[in-house]
Amino acid sequence: MLIESRSLQKAKVKNLKKYLSLLLLFFYLAGIVFAQPEEEKNFAVGILSGFYFMQDNVFQETYGKSLPFFGGECYFKLPLKNIEAGLNFKHMRDKGKTTFIGEEINLAITSISLSFRYFINFNKFTPFLGPGIDCIFYKEKYPDAFPVESMKGSSFGFHIQAGCYYHINHAIAVKAFFKHNISKTENNSVKVTLGGAELGIGFIYYFNL
Repeated sequence: MLIESRSLQKAKVKNLKKYLSLLLLFFYLAGIVFAQPEEEKNFAVGILSGFYFMQDNVFQETYGKSLPFFGGECYFKLPLKNIEAGLNFKHMRDKGKTTFIGEEINLAITSISLSFRYFINFNKFTPFLGPGIDCIFYKEKYPDAFPVESMKGSSFGFHIQAGCYYHINHAIAVKAFFKHNISKTENNSVKVTLGGAELGIGFIYYFNL
């Protein structure tokens, strides 16, 4: 299988920066327009993006070492001191080449996560740490010459994440995070490691219902 070129990796990074700049502008303007009074907010929604580094060697040979992702999250503060719970959605798509004849194959991965985070407020900065569980759906579509059209399935896993929020104002924050995912599955006697490392940033909007 072929490792994607450096030029393709640079194109991914360039497109990611463009989308993130637009999202940051959107959330900043939304914070100005829809800002609520300065009081503690119990709910939040956000948009996330970054890169996923899957551990599976076959994946790296086919699609490269990293895969860009986009997603969203919503969470709320629990009636426990400095604890929040959230739902996270993430989607990834990429194209690769087969080893022998170089035909194109397509990969799509979607994950839904439930996570819990402990956080500490330091004025504008709020670091956090916590575990979570994941449900991962994947599909790899093959060329017409292949004996099967596609391979798809699902897997459960868990993760641990750490990061930090930076509060632009009382309604808008940006965050950077690292997440380590552990997930393995088997399809048609083929073992696949879906776990890996995740680096990302997010733009968060706080509000009260």
